[in-house]
Amino acid sequence: MIKLKARDLLVKCFKVKYDDKKLLSPYELKFIIRRIARLNSLYFEHVTLVPDIETEIEINNLGKWLFGVKGYMGHYKQNINENKKEIEIYIPKEQNAFNLIHSSLKYLKEKEVLKLIEIISSP
Repeated sequence: MIKLKARDLLVKCFKVKYDDKKLLSPYELKFIIRRIARLNSLYFEHVTLVPDIETEIEINNLGKWLFGVKGYMGHYKQNINENKKEIEIYIPKEQNAFNLIHSSLKYLKEKEVLKLIEIISSP
């Protein structure tokens, strides 16, 4: 079990270049990453929030904490530059969150949806 802050500072961790022929919209990347991340056991790693907060859906695993649920925005954010076909991904400096996103991005690069994955900062 990991203890995580209910709200944490975000840092730019990744920059990716995307292929607009493979990715219908850069705005869908978060949802694609989340679907791939759900295949990884890290997504379901049990967490407790400090301080504990009340939400409609319990935040009890890394995936819910990172991507959010109804009533809780989560900690994954992205900044899209459509002119350069780049997306910057911001997450807290938490090793398992970093590993979860990184493994999903590597999968998308292998499938040639992303052209480049640059690690800006790691925990």
